[in-house]
Amino acid sequence: MRHSRLFAGLADAEYRAIIAEIPVETRQLEPGQALIAEGEEVGKIWLITKGRLAAARKYSDGSLDRVLVFSKRDIIGLDLAYTRTRISPLEIYSLTESCVSGIAYNFTDDTAIPFGIREHLLKNIAHILADESIRKQTRLDALYQHSMRARINIFLDYKRRKLGGTVFDLKMDREELARHLGVNRSALSKELSRMQSEGLIRYQKRHFEILDEAALRDRQ
Repeated sequence: MRHSRLFAGLADAEYRAIIAEIPVETRQLEPGQALIAEGEEVGKIWLITKGRLAAARKYSDGSLDRVLVFSKRDIIGLDLAYTRTRISPLEIYSLTESCVSGIAYNFTDDTAIPFGIREHLLKNIAHILADESIRKQTRLDALYQHSMRARINIFLDYKRRKLGGTVFDLKMDREELARHLGVNRSALSKELSRMQSEGLIRYQKRHFEILDEAALRDRQ
């Protein structure tokens, strides 16, 4: 929990002051085990300390359509905590053996936590939610594009700008990236291979290097 973006910029003493005042629930999850059911009212913010989880739409036949993937240090439920109903539209379940730590969604209201620390936490929350909003807008922009090349370019350009460099590792595997971009996995792999042969990118599994930044602005 200490290394979560939620507590970024806080001194160790300030972090300990928070944890001393709020209850923390720890859960160990097996693959396939649900953390939050679709339609459930969310009462906690969950910080992933181990493993990977996914958010999916659940259909009447029990099948799941995966929408998002979460990894270590990601936060689940923060956006829902600031909605009026706090009702989850998706099922959140574990993809691997995972461990999560939960704190009350309204923990920043606890007056036992010094005001300055609560103010800092609220700024962190605002930054996290803003980043998530930009990520979602970028994905919508990519899905709006007709060509696969344009979708890949938008995604890689976003990663380059977010991570501040042309070399980075993706959290998603190829299947998850294909789902994220709304394309066929095999077709995605072929397009990435073409981009590599054209000298635009270099990649190995989840490791990517952008060789031609200008080409990422191509939406054709």
